[in-house]
Amino acid sequence: MAVVNLTAARLREVLHYYSELGLFTNLTDRGWNSKPGMTVGTRSHKDGRKVIRIDGRNYCTNRLAWLYMNGAWPAGVVDHIDTDASNDAWLNLRDITQNANMQNQRRPPAHNTTGFLGVSFSKPCGRFRAYIKLNKKHIHLGLFDTALAAHLAYVEAKRRLHPAGTL
Repeated sequence: MAVVNLTAARLREVLHYYSELGLFTNLTDRGWNSKPGMTVGTRSHKDGRKVIRIDGRNYCTNRLAWLYMNGAWPAGVVDHIDTDASNDAWLNLRDITQNANMQNQRRPPAHNTTGFLGVSFSKPCGRFRAYIKLNKKHIHLGLFDTALAAHLAYVEAKRRLHPAGTL
């Protein structure tokens, strides 16, 4: 991880964090369009994460919330439990490893044509394949007549094999 100079004390000098709402407001006049009492945080990532610029550097708001509440930077990745990257409410955040964070996926990637997480269509046999990734390896869960049946097999395996997942 990169060296980070922002301290919890400095953060608390310039911003207030409303933990129930997951919002930051200015405590000081920080220049153009950043007056005291204003809510701050700009969506800069396509996944919905927000950033705030402090002392010339951008910080993700979920990591700032962790620093604000704990007085120290997180050891790993600050995960949004509900998978909504714009929801920085304190009860929705947890410090986990990147591997555990990947277990918390709830939606299929954009390139998935079945519409179900953990399911792909197998052209050679004309059936739907269920699979799950564990420790960087794909585990075949079986072939099914419908995408929904394959997805149900995936969900069962996910609940068993991915303890950090919330699906």
